[in-house]
Amino acid sequence: DLMRTEYATKPEIKIWIENCRLRFSDQNVFIVIYEEHGIDKNRKRVSLITAVLQKNQQQVNGLEWVHISEVPLPSPETAE
Repeated sequence: DLMRTEYATKPEIKIWIENCRLRFSDQNVFIVIYEEHGIDKNRKRVSLITAVLQKNQQQVNGLEWVHISEVPLPSPETAE
């Protein structure tokens, strides 16, 4: 719920994902890996995200986040 209430409240922060890959699926559990890119106060950042999700029809999109791991990657210091 916090994510929904905070959505779009800080337009100076830009976040997007690239290179999303499904690494495992057994019909109920999914492991995905993706790069999360962001710009905040003209600083770029990139992280490699590994997420474990499971089906849960009570959630808005039918999936529940079970676990997430974030590893910062080297990136340029300033945004263009």
